[in-house]
Amino acid sequence: MPPLIRYAALVRQAANNLRGMPTQGGRCAILLLSLTLGACSALDLPKGWEDAEEIKVLVSDCYDDEALASFEITDDSDPVFATYFGASFRCAQEVCAYYMEKGGVAKVLAQPCDLNPREVARCSCRYDLSFEFPRPSSDAVEIWHGTDAYASAPEQELVFEVDLSSVE
Repeated sequence: MPPLIRYAALVRQAANNLRGMPTQGGRCAILLLSLTLGACSALDLPKGWEDAEEIKVLVSDCYDDEALASFEITDDSDPVFATYFGASFRCAQEVCAYYMEKGGVAKVLAQPCDLNPREVARCSCRYDLSFEFPRPSSDAVEIWHGTDAYASAPEQELVFEVDLSSVE
């Protein structure tokens, strides 16, 4: 059964079970259902990134370019607006971005949304990724690039370190 249909069936079943229940019992059943469903919808994050939150990312069309990747802060206010140019991923691979602050350093991870794909395109291309994230308590920003686990264990590589105090 597809996840959305399974979710709808669980909600319908919970609603039916709540009929005639005392108010407190109904609240407990809804809380239990919410906790159960919430546990099933965890983000697909690598080890060390469990505390990260997903941030909105705008992804360009796929393009072929041999130029080196680059990173630019376009607005260092709060939130910080940034673009990761030439990020290399598989063709037609959905890309997600995650943010966390650890030790006063803002860390942004760009990686495939699905770390365990069943099938992948046998090609790669470049994307420009634009995102925004909260301004960190210090001026340090790290940009990480992650891979999926199709051919080997997923890896995360530090690709850029930026000092926001040096942004014009």
